[in-house]
Amino acid sequence: QILAENGIKPLKNLEIAIELLEESRDIFEKESVDYTRTLPIESQSRLKLANMGINPTENLRAAVKIIRESKECFGPENVYFCAASSMDDGVARKNLAESGFEPIENLEIAIELFDESKKIFPKDSQEYASVVMDEANARLHLAELGVDGLRNFQESIKLYQEGKELNKERIFDYAWV
Repeated sequence: QILAENGIKPLKNLEIAIELLEESRDIFEKESVDYTRTLPIESQSRLKLANMGINPTENLRAAVKIIRESKECFGPENVYFCAASSMDDGVARKNLAESGFEPIENLEIAIELFDESKKIFPKDSQEYASVVMDEANARLHLAELGVDGLRNFQESIKLYQEGKELNKERIFDYAWV
């Protein structure tokens, strides 16, 4: 996965990473730390493949399933990991919705997951700022689908404004607001 993140044959290296992670889980005890550590790496790899347009629905659905399992393995006592997992799960569901797969259900679940994450991440963190923007996008999409349109549209504007404030010092992110 690190090779892929550094631009070295990203498709091939992400696919190899997923294959090796799946094989390693066949070897490790399900309750072991080693087994648990494979889960977020695979979910991130699958999210990256989906973002590259490689079997997006399949990879996003697999990422959601893996994230759910990782939350169970790590448990609620690992608060930061749970927040990060909820954020990743929300992103996967938002992307599934945007690809037309059960859009209303996935967007509503994504918003709940983003809300969970916002309660945990420090307000001055990059993660919090990302979750705010992801929730704004999800709410705007729901409004476009006609689900509680006015409320979701107004809430998305409020979140975009918050995201703009949070990202003022992050020039790259601010450009996306």
